[in-house]
Amino acid sequence: MSDTVSLLTKYGLNLEPTDNILFALFIIFGLYIILGEIFERIGLNELLGHIITGVILGGSLLNLVDPSMIEQFAFIGSILILFLAGLSKRTDSSLLKDRVGIGIGTIVFFATLAVMVFLFSKFFGFRQAIFLGLAYAVVDLFVPVKILVSKKLLRSNFGQAFLNMSISNVFIGLLLLSTSSVFIEGGINELVFKIGGAAAFIFLIFYMISVIGKVARKLHKLKSSTIGESQLAFTFIILFLLSFLTETIGLSVIIGAFVAGVVIRNARFSKKKQYVDKIQAVSNGIFIPLFFVWFGLKLDLISIWGYLGISLLFIAASLGTKFTVTYFLSKQAKLPAPGTLASSMLSLDVESMIIILTAIKMGVFTNYETFNIFAPAVPITTIIVTLMIGYFAKKEYRQLIVRN
Repeated sequence: MSDTVSLLTKYGLNLEPTDNILFALFIIFGLYIILGEIFERIGLNELLGHIITGVILGGSLLNLVDPSMIEQFAFIGSILILFLAGLSKRTDSSLLKDRVGIGIGTIVFFATLAVMVFLFSKFFGFRQAIFLGLAYAVVDLFVPVKILVSKKLLRSNFGQAFLNMSISNVFIGLLLLSTSSVFIEGGINELVFKIGGAAAFIFLIFYMISVIGKVARKLHKLKSSTIGESQLAFTFIILFLLSFLTETIGLSVIIGAFVAGVVIRNARFSKKKQYVDKIQAVSNGIFIPLFFVWFGLKLDLISIWGYLGISLLFIAASLGTKFTVTYFLSKQAKLPAPGTLASSMLSLDVESMIIILTAIKMGVFTNYETFNIFAPAVPITTIIVTLMIGYFAKKEYRQLIVRN
């Protein structure tokens, strides 16, 4: 049962959460579709509608759905988010050749991490400050990518520069998250086990990448009526296996999910529209929205209001550092539209939420209070990124047109 305090109890409205999973899913799906559409129509990300669905149905307001009821669905949603990131992001040699983009993304990450760890250490223990610093140092891809797609900028030189910066930023953040998990607890024997397991996992990844094509070709020998289902089943086998292995050896489960996406991306069937449509329908239609609804269910509006001042301080420090460093380095490197690039690196959303969730599961935080501190960052940065990209895209329109 959620221990969130409802705002409506003061008016005598004390509802009990439903114990019927079918009814819970019915009201969740019905409400998040409506709210998601409303937010899309006003120019904001539909994910805000999913989170608000959780807030409305959770303990803060109506208290109709206990978050524990959909927690396992949310967990699958979280690993699918990183799986899709690994599946869709470029991993070819052209990405590695863009040293400028990778360098800027790396510097932005470590500069923001240093600032945020210093700031968080004033309010939290050092270990907690490290994980919170990681959460506020990584950039989100969902919001800026959707905005850039709507402006037809993602496939341009500008868009590739943004992707190279953001991907390197996120990858380093996830890598450090897993590295931190290796050293977080346990004696020397457990540490040796984790390091040995990590080494074995790396060898397994290289082996799977080398044989994925052969396995994919064998799937094509199946009856045509079952090929699509077999490819989808094979995808989830790889996803759950690698996620389980990384969790078992003490690494972050989301690293396993991200790597699973990279592995599957090397299979020829992953390029086909029919496959992409199926995996996105399952992910974006069911599990990923439930992750954001679960996030909203866990939020406590009373606590969020109490922490709003300090939340705004953390948001300002993160955004200020990212924008300043990205803008300066982009201008020095003579990249197109530095203001638009810097604005695209400000969103805090999916990756940050997953890092905080992982830290909670690892015992770094004893409760979900950190969610309430972080929660305002999602809508605030979404609005800020939307407005700033719109402003700088108009201001730097000639650069975007000439350079692309």
